[in-house]
Parts: sequence; structure tokens; C-alpha cells
Amino acid sequence: MSGDVVVAPATARGLAALAVVRLSGDGVVDVVARVARPRVASAPAFGRQVRVDFFDELGVFDDGTCVLGRAPRTFTGEDTAELTCHGAPLVVDRLVAALVRAGARLAEPGAFTRRAMASGKVDLVAAEGVLALGAARSRRGLSVTRSAIDGR
Repeated sequence: MSGDVVVAPATARGLAALAVVRLSGDGVVDVVARVARPRVASAPAFGRQVRVDFFDELGVFDDGTCVLGRAPRTFTGEDTAELTCHGAPLVVDRLVAALVRAGARLAEPGAFTRRAMASGKVDLVAAEGVLALGAARSRRGLSVTRSAIDGR
């Protein structure tokens, strides 16, 4: 595991009601705290969804939710965060940019799966199944990739 915090949109780009931005690595909580302000008195806690306002140097630009995952019980084996915001590409881009300025770096394709492999959460067959899942074009294709992800 590299230890740095990576960030990437987890949902397809385009107009949508909602989008998910995912982070993983040591320091996730600190990075998220620089960009997400709880709408209630309590700060985000591991395993609990919290409503937040997203802000940057210009102020609040959206609201959404934050769920923190504690290592090692996450897909990557690291501390993680999943931020749900409104799905307009401008909102997603601004959120990702704010997170980068707060200390994260943009994830390269496959970064989350590589981290899961490095932490022993998935093996090569499962990692290839994750990759193939996105390309599946039939029910049979989905079934085969799901079997690979499950280690069968």
C-alpha cells in the first residue's frame, strides 16, 4: 500500500441525479475534513453516513453525504471515503479538484483494485474480474465476471 490518498469519481461522467467520488489511503479523514463540513453537530464517523456541505476556497458549492470506511475492512484494505454529491459534471469536477487541493492525488485507472491486491483483499483473478465486469455485454458475461470476483 502506498499510503498516499487517491481520489476518483466512481460513477460515469454525465448528467445524473447523483455521483459518487471515492478516496482511499492514509489520511483520508484529514483530506475529507478540508472539503466536507457536517450539516449536524457530529463529524463523519467510520461506517455511518453523514450529511455534509462541500466547500472550497470560494465557499459551499454543493451538499451530499460522506461515508468513511476503516482499514482493513474496506475493498482496498485502507481507510476510505465515499462522497455522494449531485451528479452535474461541474459539481463532480469541483469536488475532485477541492480534494486534490486538500492533499489527495488523482487515481490512475485501476488504482483502487491495485491497492486491494497489495493489501491481500483480492487476488489477480478477482482483479481481472473487476476489470471485465465493466465490459460485460450479456447476462452470461456478468455471471462469469461475478464468479471471477468471488474467486470461482
